[in-house]
Amino acid sequence: MKKFTSIIIKNLKKPGIYTDYDGLRLRVTKSGNKQWIYRYRWYGKTKDMGLGSFPDISLAEARKKRDQNKILILKDIDPILEKNTIKIDRIKKESMTFKIAASEYIQTHQVQWTNKKHAKQWTSTLEKYVFPKIGKLPVYHITNNHILNILKPIWSIKHETASRVRQRIEKILSWSIALKYRDFPNPATLNDNLVYLLPKSATIKKVKHHRSLPYEKLPSFINQLKNSNLFSGMSLLFLILTASRTSEVIGARWDEFNLDFKVWNIPEDRIKTRVAHTVTLNQSSINVLEKIRPYSDEVYVFPGIKPNTHISNNAMLQFLKENYPEIHKLSVVHGFRSAFRDWAEEQHNFSRRAIELCLSHQNNNKTESAYLRTNLLNKRHKIMNEWDLFLNGNLIESAEVKSLKNIN
Repeated sequence: MKKFTSIIIKNLKKPGIYTDYDGLRLRVTKSGNKQWIYRYRWYGKTKDMGLGSFPDISLAEARKKRDQNKILILKDIDPILEKNTIKIDRIKKESMTFKIAASEYIQTHQVQWTNKKHAKQWTSTLEKYVFPKIGKLPVYHITNNHILNILKPIWSIKHETASRVRQRIEKILSWSIALKYRDFPNPATLNDNLVYLLPKSATIKKVKHHRSLPYEKLPSFINQLKNSNLFSGMSLLFLILTASRTSEVIGARWDEFNLDFKVWNIPEDRIKTRVAHTVTLNQSSINVLEKIRPYSDEVYVFPGIKPNTHISNNAMLQFLKENYPEIHKLSVVHGFRSAFRDWAEEQHNFSRRAIELCLSHQNNNKTESAYLRTNLLNKRHKIMNEWDLFLNGNLIESAEVKSLKNIN
């Protein structure tokens, strides 16, 4: 027999091996089973490769598989080795579930996150919204429909949370693609994908700003804060005087300060933007440092209860709640940065870039930022000194006015 036909194959009953051509063979067993074999030579050695059973694999399909393997040989690829590699890859992909991928992604990237709270938020949102629906699925099985099933119930009523969940899924799946656990495209991307399947955020998103104390009310509050001898109170005063973030202040280390030059150099691993930042210090902020130095430790400016720790992330907020409940109703801790910005933009003609640098905001325009080499230290010193004068000058003025009223 030189060439098979489907009818001939169906009628084969006698056990043995029958050949087609170009290495395609059919083995008929004593029990009547018919198995396709591709025989080829690999560097002088004869090798047999199983292609499946008839009739599950038809004659046409068997010939197609044989031709595909011939092409591999021409490319100097051993068909059996390639088949085993594909099988191993499939097993590897099956074992990489979304939950495992998420765990490995978090473990890899959490070192660059500015605080432990961020890692906890990642885990908690995934456990609540994602793992119950796709946690056990291999990442290569996940489709747009799976992502929509997660996002649709919360997209309109918890849009901020839904957006973060989507971004986190996207990053985990991008990690999976980079390591060959799945192929493109990423079903969690927004542009040219989910943007057509979910309501536009502009129609449902309501911007909720941080509560912020009007800057006009700050001088009297600052005057009260100066009387606090608690680390939490002094740290809050220092935060307002420097317009800094909570994480930057609570983790402040003595070796970051150069009081001769009146600067505070915060390393990139402690900055939200991951770019090292220099804070220009005014006299009142230096006064806080000098006041606290005798009671602080050798490392942290605002030490915690346990050795080699700093005050907690909630220390300032708790201080505000317990000691100034009326102020707390009007402002959260982060809101004092907004007060600084409002004051700088409404009361002065400072350059917008200098104000942004005071707040350690980065320029998102990469082309423009490439030409902005200076960090405007001199201008920022002037701004923070003006901020200091405002916070204290108004008090002096109020005292003078009060004194005049008393005389009258």
